[in-house]
Amino acid sequence: MSRPILYHYPESFSSQIARLVLAEKGVRWRSKIVDIIRSHSQYKPSYLELNPKMVVPTLVHDSLNIADAITIAIYVNNNFPGPHLIPSRERERALTEKWLDLQQRFMENEFTYASLSGMGLALARRDFANRKEKLRRNAKKYEEFSEYYTAKYEDLCDLEAYLGNSAFAEQQAASMTAIFDMMEELLRLPNAEWLSGEEYSIADAVWTVTMARLEMLGYGELWQDGEHPFVESFYERVQKRPSWKKAEIVNKVPPGMAVNLVFSLVPYGRQIAISALCLGAGYGLAQITKALLST
Repeated sequence: MSRPILYHYPESFSSQIARLVLAEKGVRWRSKIVDIIRSHSQYKPSYLELNPKMVVPTLVHDSLNIADAITIAIYVNNNFPGPHLIPSRERERALTEKWLDLQQRFMENEFTYASLSGMGLALARRDFANRKEKLRRNAKKYEEFSEYYTAKYEDLCDLEAYLGNSAFAEQQAASMTAIFDMMEELLRLPNAEWLSGEEYSIADAVWTVTMARLEMLGYGELWQDGEHPFVESFYERVQKRPSWKKAEIVNKVPPGMAVNLVFSLVPYGRQIAISALCLGAGYGLAQITKALLST
């Protein structure tokens, strides 16, 4: 069987889901980094031909281009040897589907941008302006792909509308609290080590990455410090699995990533970049990450 190629970005939310499932299955794969921060390589025609939505990740295997993290996870489970990550028994399968559905309802991109304020919000507005200008130029330069660039431009405009929408952020945080209430109740049951029961599943993988992203953005309080002790114990267990390190799951802002994000601001003006560097040691790192990394 040929080795699959994963087009991804190290700290991308959806890329981490794909990498975690590949790690859990024990699949050997080739890495192709798509720079979604500094050069916006996802907008290049060569990548658009692989993934018309111009997002990461994309899994290429046996002439198939598979996009969307959940679709990749299911494909990997069904087409490679290793532990089965979708239960065969009806009850456990139903639980897996339930927790996948709940995670998919969480509007991660919109929530991230809605929660921005101050410097993070200002940086995000500039980043949106820069990305939209690149898409406009590409739509003119590559006429054969103009409809895809136009569609992506419209998607960005829709997402931009959530910038700084604190009411929406609070609504989403409340929704996540309700989900963790349900998760806490489930994990209290006997033999409920994982979300589908006794065996680890795709549902555990997607919630591992979701909780890691929430923690990185400062929302670990939703389950920490006694708020949801069984959920906190679940999160501790997934971090001890070998796949956590192998997939390079991110729950803190890596210093190298922060520097890369800051330098991505240089095209917007020297003053912005210097301001971000000055703020980075204190308030700025999480805000810069929120502003520029959501994908």
